[in-house]
Amino acid sequence: MPGFVALAEELSATPAQLAIAFTLTHPATATTLFGASSVEQLNANLASLELLERVGEETLRARVEPFWADRGLVDPEGP
Repeated sequence: MPGFVALAEELSATPAQLAIAFTLTHPATATTLFGASSVEQLNANLASLELLERVGEETLRARVEPFWADRGLVDPEGP
């Protein structure tokens, strides 16, 4: 998705970092699982925390909101 990639670049992050950071913004999230096949990838994924701290939860959610692919199908607040 080119717009998502462009947003990640604008925020000085990778698309994976942006996606991981987004999962951490929901108050009901208890854990976020991600895979890593190398120490470098683990460190890159963990940089999502720095992105979240730098941008802020509310701002990050608002910036990613246009990419909500399952709008109307999934209630982000749960059942």
